[in-house]
Amino acid sequence: MSRSLSVAVERFPIAGAFTIDSLGGPTDIGSACRSLSHHRRRPYGRSPRVVRLTIDGQPACRITPDGTEGAFSPVPHALVIEYPEPLVVPGPDSRFINSYHFLTVDADGDHIELVERSLQFVWEQPTPAVRPAPPAPPAPPRP
Repeated sequence: MSRSLSVAVERFPIAGAFTIDSLGGPTDIGSACRSLSHHRRRPYGRSPRVVRLTIDGQPACRITPDGTEGAFSPVPHALVIEYPEPLVVPGPDSRFINSYHFLTVDADGDHIELVERSLQFVWEQPTPAVRPAPPAPPAPPRP
C-alpha cells in the first residue's frame, strides 16, 4: 500500500521562521544527531548540547548551540525526528531511490520548543488515480 507523508506544524501567532529538511544516511537517531550536531562546518558551535526526546511518539533529539560562533548567524537550534516510516523519493533516474529516515527542523531559540510541542506526522492515503473512460466502441460501418 502506498502512502504519502505530510508534516503538520501548528501555525504560531508569533513571528518566527523555521526550515525543514530530510536527512538520509544514518539509520538510528543517535548517529543522526551526532552527524548533524558535529558537522564539519560546526553550525551549532564546537560543543553543542544534544538532548534525546520523543516527538509525536518518535525518537528525536534537540540540538542547542553552545554559545560560540557557529557557521551560520544567527546560530540555529535544531530538531532531528525519526520518520514513522522512511520517506522514499524516486530519483531522476528510475534506477535510483533516495530514502530518508529523519526530519530536521532548524529554528531560532525562541521558537524551537513551540515547534517541538506542536509537530505531528500526518499520514494520508493517496488519492486514487483518475482512470480515463474506456474508449467508445467503434462506429458501425456505414451501408
